[in-house]
Amino acid sequence: MKKKDFMSKVALFALVFIFSLSISAYGEDVRGVTSDKIKIGFILDMTGPTADTQLPCAEAARNFFRHINDQGGINGRKIKLRLEDDRYSIPIDIALFKKLIFKDKVFSLIMAIQASSAAAMLPHMEKQKVVGTILGLTERIVVPPRRYMFMPVASYKDHVKLLFDYMMKDLQAKNPRVAYIAPDNEYGKTGYAVAQMSAEHYGIKIVDREYLSPGAMDATSQVLNLKRAKPDYVISHNYVGNSVALLRGTMKMKFTVPILGTSGSCTDDLVRIAGKAARNYTGTHPFNSWYSDTPGIRKMMKIHKKYSPGTENKYRTQYHLFAWASAGTFAEAIRMAGKDLNPDSMVSALETFRGFSTGDLCAPITYTPDSHKGGNSSMIFKADVERGRLLSISGWRKPGF
Repeated sequence: MKKKDFMSKVALFALVFIFSLSISAYGEDVRGVTSDKIKIGFILDMTGPTADTQLPCAEAARNFFRHINDQGGINGRKIKLRLEDDRYSIPIDIALFKKLIFKDKVFSLIMAIQASSAAAMLPHMEKQKVVGTILGLTERIVVPPRRYMFMPVASYKDHVKLLFDYMMKDLQAKNPRVAYIAPDNEYGKTGYAVAQMSAEHYGIKIVDREYLSPGAMDATSQVLNLKRAKPDYVISHNYVGNSVALLRGTMKMKFTVPILGTSGSCTDDLVRIAGKAARNYTGTHPFNSWYSDTPGIRKMMKIHKKYSPGTENKYRTQYHLFAWASAGTFAEAIRMAGKDLNPDSMVSALETFRGFSTGDLCAPITYTPDSHKGGNSSMIFKADVERGRLLSISGWRKPGF
C-alpha cells in the first residue's frame, strides 16, 4: 500500500513537473517565430492613390526574402512574408495591424506606411513588442525614440531643409519668393511646418500655400494660384501621381519656375511619366538612384533579374531601394540576434549598428539606444528628361541647420 501511494505521488509529481515545463515553454514562445520559420508583415498601398510608389516596395520585399530563403534562410529559419494592401487608408491600416499581429501572428512589421497610422499603432506596438520600420518618414514617430520603432534614413524634415539649403546656397537665391504645395493631410502639414521653419532660418517668406490631393489628375487651379503669387521657387511635398499633374499643369500654363520636390515624388518614375513637363524639376531623396553603379544596387539588380526577369523598367524607383534596404537591415538584425530571436534581442542588435552599409543604397545607418533614426543624409537629383530618369547632382548630404 505504501509502495502504491509512493508511486501515485511520483506520478503526480511527474505530471506537475511536465505541466510546469509546458507552461514555461509556452511562456517563452515568440510570436511568429518557430524552429524553422519567421513571419514578417508588410503593409503597403498596392491599389490606392500612392500605389505607383508602393508596388515597387512589394516586389522588392518578395524578391529579397525569396533570395534569403533560397540561401537557407536566417540561422536556419525561412522567412514567411505576409503582404497587405491598406489602400492608403488609416482605418484599414489599423485593421491590418490587428490582423497581422493577432491572427497571422507576425514577428515584426516592415513599412506601416502612413505616419498617422504609425502614430496610432505605436502604443500597441510597444505593448505587443512589434519591431517595425516606417515608409512615412515623419520624424515624430522615432523622436524621441520608441523602443520597437526604427527609421533607416533621413526624415521629411531633413528633406525640406535640404531643399532650402540647395536653393539658398547652391543656387544662391537672393531673397526669393517661395511657394509650397502639398496634400492637406498629416504628410503635407508636417512638410509645411518645416518649410516655415526653414524660411524663417533664411529670413524669407512663403508667399503661397496650395493643396493638391493624393491621386489628383489635374492641378490647373493650383498652378493658376501659384502664378498669381509669383514665386521664384515652389517646394512640392507631394507624391508621384499628383506631382505629375502639377508638372503637366506648369507646362500647360507656361509656368517655368523651378519645382523643388521632396522624396515622395523624387523618383525616376516621375520623370518617365511627366516627360518634358519635368524639365524644371529638382528633388531630394534619402535613397540612391536605381541607375547608380554601387555594390548594393548591382547585387539588388542581379537578384531582381533572377526572380522578376524583364520587369526592371516597371519597378525602377527609389522606393524599390527603400524596401530592399529596410528588409536588409531587419534581416541583418535577425541574424545577429541568433537562435534566441525575440523582439528585445532584435532591438539590441539594431542598436549596435554603427555606419551599417547597404552598399550605398542609402547613407550608412547608425542606431543607438538613444536614437532610432538611422541618419539624416540625402542626395539631390535633377530630372534628365531625355533619358527619362533622375540624375544625381550631389553626394550624401546633411541639412546645414
